[in-house]
Amino acid sequence: MNAGGEATTIDFREKAPLAATANMFLDSAGKLIKGSNHDGLKAVGVPGTVAGLYMAHQQYGKLPWQELVQPSVDLAKKGVIMSYGIHEDALWINEEAKPIDFIYSYFRNAKGEIIKPGEIWKQPSLAKTLELIRDRGQDGFYKGETADEIENYMKKMVVSLLKKI
Repeated sequence: MNAGGEATTIDFREKAPLAATANMFLDSAGKLIKGSNHDGLKAVGVPGTVAGLYMAHQQYGKLPWQELVQPSVDLAKKGVIMSYGIHEDALWINEEAKPIDFIYSYFRNAKGEIIKPGEIWKQPSLAKTLELIRDRGQDGFYKGETADEIENYMKKMVVSLLKKI
């Protein structure tokens, strides 16, 4: 709330991809295909968090953007203690994601073991992405290297799915 008593809300929820259509989740009879709007590649949206946080900073921020993002870079590089809850999620994700290399290895240490609760979990890939966001603002996520990586991954997954059909 500002000094004049006005509150502001910024909606930075995900956006539909450019290729999305009004009936992409419907069957030939025009009925919703159960779960299609929540599961699978069609349900993936373009994340809005980076753009929303950057917009909020540009409009209302007092500290330099780089100063705000740096602690996140540091945590990703130095690591955080693996919690029991994230460990349980990691076990499930790794069981489901075996063919997806980067997800399969994301929660693993140098020995290839899933990091256990209480151990330090370092995220160098996340640190690299956060550094780009720190240095380039929202363009560090939506343009260039990170955006290309996401786009290439999505294309790879679509091709992989089409081969199974």
